[in-house]
Amino acid sequence: MGKITDALKKVADERVARVQKRPEIQYIIRKVDNTAIDQHIVSFHDPSSPIGEQYKILRTNILSLRQKCSYTSFAFTSALKGEGKTLTAVNTALAKFRGYFRKQ
Repeated sequence: MGKITDALKKVADERVARVQKRPEIQYIIRKVDNTAIDQHIVSFHDPSSPIGEQYKILRTNILSLRQKCSYTSFAFTSALKGEGKTLTAVNTALAKFRGYFRKQ
């Protein structure tokens, strides 16, 4: 068991180091004027951008799975903090309801 535990710890440490070394990603989006909403909420600021379109695809995939499996809840999760769970959940939710929040 010692070798397996050591190997798993090494992989986990390498993943943590990789996440911590990750450069800050700059998104190219239009920012809506006069709003305090974070610019990383792409589904609000620029839903037609390539990143916004990916959130729409994710939303559509989740909704199609819902019809097949009839589940009532869905969770975004990961092994480490800072991997974008909240950002993904917010952008996916806004991709579904974006028409309710601002005029197009």
